[in-house]
Amino acid sequence: MVEELKWRTLEERLSLPAMEPKRADVILAGALILWRAMEVLRFPEVRVSTRGLRYGVLKNAFSR
Repeated sequence: MVEELKWRTLEERLSLPAMEPKRADVILAGALILWRAMEVLRFPEVRVSTRGLRYGVLKNAFSR
């Protein structure tokens, strides 16, 4: 996703499906941070919750 986002202008990012307008300007930075964290922690994949952080934390805590 980083490769996809880094070449797009802000206007192009705003036109992406499901892109929240208030996040379009920071989505690339967030993607880069996540990508690097995954490399350092050796995570081969990540799940993204559209319900928000609290939902993801609770799901992870109870799925062990």
